[in-house]
Amino acid sequence: MNPTILARLALILLLLSIACESGKKSTFQLPPDLGKGLAPADSLRAILNYLKGQEAYEAETLRFHYMYEYIWTLVRQKPDTLPALTQELRNWAQKSQYPVGQGVAMLGEAVVWRSQGQYDSALSRAQTALRIFQEKERSDYEGKAYNLIGIIHNAQGRYAEALEAYQKALTIRERIGDQQGIANCYNNIGNIHKAQGRYAEALESHQKALTIRERIGDQQGIASSYNNIGNIHKAQGRYAEALESHQKALAIRERIGDQQGVASSYNNIGTIYEGQGRYTEALEAFQKALAIQEHIGDQESIALSYDNIGTLYLAQGLYPIARSYFQKALAIAQSLGLQDQLDDLYLNLAQTDSALAASGKTTSGNPLTSTTASTPPTKTPSSMKTPSANKPS
Repeated sequence: MNPTILARLALILLLLSIACESGKKSTFQLPPDLGKGLAPADSLRAILNYLKGQEAYEAETLRFHYMYEYIWTLVRQKPDTLPALTQELRNWAQKSQYPVGQGVAMLGEAVVWRSQGQYDSALSRAQTALRIFQEKERSDYEGKAYNLIGIIHNAQGRYAEALEAYQKALTIRERIGDQQGIANCYNNIGNIHKAQGRYAEALESHQKALTIRERIGDQQGIASSYNNIGNIHKAQGRYAEALESHQKALAIRERIGDQQGVASSYNNIGTIYEGQGRYTEALEAFQKALAIQEHIGDQESIALSYDNIGTLYLAQGLYPIARSYFQKALAIAQSLGLQDQLDDLYLNLAQTDSALAASGKTTSGNPLTSTTASTPPTKTPSSMKTPSANKPS
């Protein structure tokens, strides 16, 4: 089924649930072409701007739904805008007569806390929101809450708890027929299996997500599934299959104008080339990713690209150049509070400084004329990172 039709059906169901809560018959409709053809963030912004000018009860309540989606969209791209957006969401919740609004505001805050690495606060908010949705019998938001709880547990490395939450979200979404949500759950469950090294189960989950996304025509989701399948193949050392999957993801993302996704695909392709010792091609892919990330202002991914480029130079024995890229990445990671990446960067810098001290001189010459490292570091650098490599959804 066409994803636009599915989105409209989901909107109708949401409006009906709102109408039931208010005891009114729903007559409110969004213009069918509103936000069509725009990037996700721009599309959501257009919808929110339209809703601000509407006085209907349904319009006011839909603002919560779309603001939450907007916050999710901006988490990586513009994290500095999130505090103001979540405060606006909370202000609406306090003024609105919409009983679920308070829970949605808490979910928005949980997303922000999670992105900042404050997992206990994020989990507390999400669990409180979950209780509100359960009390109000809002299965759609209950599924969102369980999904977010799973994402938080996953970020903490608590895979058993994450898997339990994802499976609860999946059960709810299957019951209400939320095909998009079902695919997202399979995506997230696949990520857990991969993190645990259970590649066969991970591949099975991502294939299920891909099948659903192809059936409903979710192009962005299809690209994400190919991306994740490629990462599993790479983890297994199956570079040819990995490259094929990532190139499929790249082609879709370029076609639909998903710049953040295009950059992620280039980074993934770069890591495959690096694993094959094709350093010139790897650097070219990383630089393409970096150029896009700088253009769209995706600071977290910029830091990851700097880290990848630094790791590539470190593997080549070009220690001063590697160090300069690690320092650039470190400055961004510190400003954003990216603790996981900070740990990796400190390790990479320590390895680089150790290698510099051991070499006693600066490596010179063309760093990428050979597929063999000139002076390999004493320790293996931390694995190259791929922005949104296993992005939760």
